[in-house]
Amino acid sequence: MFTTTIRHIVVVPNDVSDENCTFFQRYSDEIVSSYQWVFDVLSGVPHDAMEPFLSSPNYVKSKLAGSSLDVQMIRSDLLKIVYDESDWVFNIIWSTPETFSQAKESEMLFKYKPLHVTSCETKEALFIGELTPESLNEEINNYIRQTLSSLDSSDATDEVLAIISSGQKKDAIKLGFSPLNHNCTRALYKPLTGYGYYAEDFEDIIPSDNIDQHVRGMTNLSEVINDIRENVEIPYHLIKNDSIIYSMAMCSFLYKHNSQMWNELYRKLDKPKRDFLKLAIIRNKLFSNFTVSTPEVFNPYEDPIISGLLKERQSELAMFTSVVTILAVNQFAPALRLPNAVMLHHDLLKNISSLITNPNKKSHRSLNIKLKNYSDTLKSEIGDDLINASIIGKNKLLTMCDFPIEWLNVDGFPIMFTHEVSRIPTTPGNLCSQLALSGQRVIVPYEAFRDILIISSFNSADPIKDHLTSSLDQFKAKNQYKNLNITEVNVSSESELIDALNDFSGGIVVFDCHGNHGGETEHGWLCIGDDKVDVWSLAHKTRIPPIVVLSACSTHPIDGSHASVANGFFRCGAISVIGTFAPIRADHAGLFVARLLFRISVFIPIIIKSRTITWREVIAGFLRMSYSTDVLQYMAGELNVLTKQQYIDIHNETNYIINSGEKNWTKKFIATISEKTGKDESEIIGLINENCQFVDTMLYSQLGRPENIVICQ
Repeated sequence: MFTTTIRHIVVVPNDVSDENCTFFQRYSDEIVSSYQWVFDVLSGVPHDAMEPFLSSPNYVKSKLAGSSLDVQMIRSDLLKIVYDESDWVFNIIWSTPETFSQAKESEMLFKYKPLHVTSCETKEALFIGELTPESLNEEINNYIRQTLSSLDSSDATDEVLAIISSGQKKDAIKLGFSPLNHNCTRALYKPLTGYGYYAEDFEDIIPSDNIDQHVRGMTNLSEVINDIRENVEIPYHLIKNDSIIYSMAMCSFLYKHNSQMWNELYRKLDKPKRDFLKLAIIRNKLFSNFTVSTPEVFNPYEDPIISGLLKERQSELAMFTSVVTILAVNQFAPALRLPNAVMLHHDLLKNISSLITNPNKKSHRSLNIKLKNYSDTLKSEIGDDLINASIIGKNKLLTMCDFPIEWLNVDGFPIMFTHEVSRIPTTPGNLCSQLALSGQRVIVPYEAFRDILIISSFNSADPIKDHLTSSLDQFKAKNQYKNLNITEVNVSSESELIDALNDFSGGIVVFDCHGNHGGETEHGWLCIGDDKVDVWSLAHKTRIPPIVVLSACSTHPIDGSHASVANGFFRCGAISVIGTFAPIRADHAGLFVARLLFRISVFIPIIIKSRTITWREVIAGFLRMSYSTDVLQYMAGELNVLTKQQYIDIHNETNYIINSGEKNWTKKFIATISEKTGKDESEIIGLINENCQFVDTMLYSQLGRPENIVICQ
């Protein structure tokens, strides 16, 4: 099938690994040291062959309609295996002096000759050192024209050739203000340059102990992007994201500034340097800006310990910003960075996790208070301006962070129930880049969703072993899975697990078993028989379907490490994983999965009769229904404010409201409860705020890129 997507092939050394990584965020050392230039450039070159030849309005329309992003990082020794006889039309190879020779040899593997850009000083490819951004793009434009002219004529290429031959130059538009010159605005300025905007001068950053200038710089640029997007007429269901929200992070154990590891370093430093390490690097609350409040001023780059750590962290921040910028350009979406402070609440999250596992009523009250305090703290740190720019008035949110942003409560409800939210974990950095840059939409016919594998693993005496089976039987008895082919397999060892996965060719797998993690420094695992299966070790051993549903405890724990079970499945090739933040109740988990399968069986076929739907939208609606059920059950049970009939009526009406796509469903939810009970809406809101800051559905998270899985008839 002909496609105008440009495949960017970044050729990395044979010995690149996940072992030799940067200290804070876990990028491969080789990538950070030799490939930063590639990721900087990738935000300024076309991702699709038609982009350079579209007018500014059509350029934005193509981006919003789902411009593909295909960046593949391939070891040089695997080029022949991956690309032998590849018939992909548009390919750009990116290499360094270390990988140039093998990258050059690989050119003959392609049916259509690729363009080769390298940092190796040579005449056999385009040497990046002799190119400006403008001249590089002109070389790419010429390559696109030449490649198209070599293709056999077809309706598809004729249409593309017509667009290119009549291509319009984008209008040059001067920004009406001087944009802020800082990393936090780069992912906002670059999309605008692709549209045609430019700035003659930039606002310099002023040393400060607050983030006001940074926030103003971001919101000014985001308003320009939003104004352009609002004037583009395109079906809303085709748009990937309304905004990208991201925060810088490092491995969770590094935030513990008084750990033995950090204390050993502190002993080698005097007090001013210890304070700098702690406040400027480890526990920085701002946008990595820092002001000295003591008279003992020193140059951090002159101290061998501070300098090494500071340079390493700066290189990671540069790489992460480049990845976010590529995404923002690709989707022409405002990308807004949150202050580092949002990542500094590990002690509170550990406390929340411990309360979740405590069943008594006093703990439930404490949990509600803690959740509210956590959300209020986040909102205070982020500030109204950033919340307004990134969340208010938006619906589809792509988040890139390592804290449960889904729990952020805006207008009385967590955003995981008011918005479509997907999240890319930011550590380890290698995995973050993999998920962010493999941004091609996968169009999947509903037929592929009919085959579902459920893998269970419990011993015969386990009291929770039948919870999922019992819940499934309730729906089977009513023939509510008639569209599905459900395969249920019990496994008792890692080898049996691998065999079950390899025997399955469908798109969705559900894991029904125990899970756990080893704290902030160890890998998480699934309990399969007597084996503690480290999912990370399954890479290249078994096939992992694109969608993984984890009905197991703590598969992406708020008090664990970056090496979670969910992240392990991404390492193995999954696109979307539903993970769990903490231990989950077996009865709730069983019903959660059973109801999700019912939604797949009944809801999706109805929707795709009129339009496509993304997996993220499917799950977002399901989470809303599950949340409303949790709230109504608590009101009917613990609070005793609903009769059985009122519960049924409100439940049915709420499901209808949610499935109709009502954006303000929470207001209608409150109004429906008020109407059925005769209580004022303010009283209903008060009951929910006081008792339902936490519900069991909040333990689930949509991780990865569910918005890239598009379901059609």
